[in-house]
Amino acid sequence: LSKVVIIGSTPMPPIFAPFPVEGIKMIARYYKGTGPSREKLRELLSTILYDPSFLTDDVFEERYQASIDPETVELFGKKQGEIPRENLGPELHKLKAKLLAIWGMDDRFGALDVGLQLTRMVPDGQMHIFTRCGHWAQVEHAAEFNRLVLDFLGN
Repeated sequence: LSKVVIIGSTPMPPIFAPFPVEGIKMIARYYKGTGPSREKLRELLSTILYDPSFLTDDVFEERYQASIDPETVELFGKKQGEIPRENLGPELHKLKAKLLAIWGMDDRFGALDVGLQLTRMVPDGQMHIFTRCGHWAQVEHAAEFNRLVLDFLGN
């Protein structure tokens, strides 16, 4: 492993944001109670994107169908909140691979300060932050995202 690209993830707890972050709490609510529904998913997906115009009917339906897959419902419905989250922070300095962390400034699923921590802890880390962007940087800024990743992986 020589290069790693990470997008709005949470390999360690944030310092400045509540944990779990808002988006993770919303996923738990989506599966709890009455379970998944299109109405609950619309609310959830509206927080993933900065620009809601990227949430087309086709994308919405694709995400809904994936969310109601029996294995997904089993995993998130019964185990959400019970799955221990491993804090990889103490181990990150050992990563020998180059790291590119990509974040949306308005990401409500991956706290921005986690990306900053990653970049500081990994010896060969760099970070790119997209403004006017939520959790789906690869969608909301597709062309620039693809260029960044391909350039990083190609060097």
